[in-house]
Amino acid sequence: MQFEYNSDELTTVAKQQLDNLGDALNSTELRPYGFLLVGHTDGSGAAEYNQTLSERRASSVREYLIKISRVEVTRLNDVGLGEKLLLVEDNPDDDSNRRVEVFNMGDDNAALVRGTSAGPHSGGTDAISTATENFCLTEGVNPTFHISEAPTEQTNLIVRRRTTPQHVLQATWPAGTTDLAWDPEWPPLEEGRYVWNLGYGGSAIFRVVALDENLDNPLNAASVYLRNDCGAQAKAAFEQVIAESAAQ
Repeated sequence: MQFEYNSDELTTVAKQQLDNLGDALNSTELRPYGFLLVGHTDGSGAAEYNQTLSERRASSVREYLIKISRVEVTRLNDVGLGEKLLLVEDNPDDDSNRRVEVFNMGDDNAALVRGTSAGPHSGGTDAISTATENFCLTEGVNPTFHISEAPTEQTNLIVRRRTTPQHVLQATWPAGTTDLAWDPEWPPLEEGRYVWNLGYGGSAIFRVVALDENLDNPLNAASVYLRNDCGAQAKAAFEQVIAESAAQ
């Protein structure tokens, strides 16, 4: 949803978008999920003022969805990122930067995972998506991979770092579990692309992105993760923002 300069008022076009969004959020397919409304500003003006303006914009969208579309209050959270995540970076004053974006935060039981499942195969365990996933390299944090159906027997796992020299890791996916975290005893993650295979169940590619940015609070971290397409980590940071806000 776009906004006019220095305004948190919903435009006619934005209201039409929100009416459509409200219908979608109230649909059978999306009713189990919670959503995050993230406000943004352009690069003009003071950063402190822009932060407040972005929060007001996100709040106005949330209020509309609750009052007009009757979306349950508990399904919507709103935060502002100010001018931290410009949509058009090479033109900070571009109109497109003044916006609110909507993110699906999953259901109450959703896990923060790396990788996705691509459908059942003959081994009984869902294959791993071949889509490239990003993981932002953060001190003390390693990725977790997920499959939809746990294997009944321990399954071989091979991880290759696509560099020269090539790193190859022989490991196992334990029986009866859908999640596998990068073991702290394995070789440390480094920037670059990795390919891993789960038995004959499929393969996945993930790219490790090294960070050299300010992660001193969850809101800053969320904007950095979003900028680097590290979706699972951005979600975790936003959830921390929401939890801290609720505790105040």
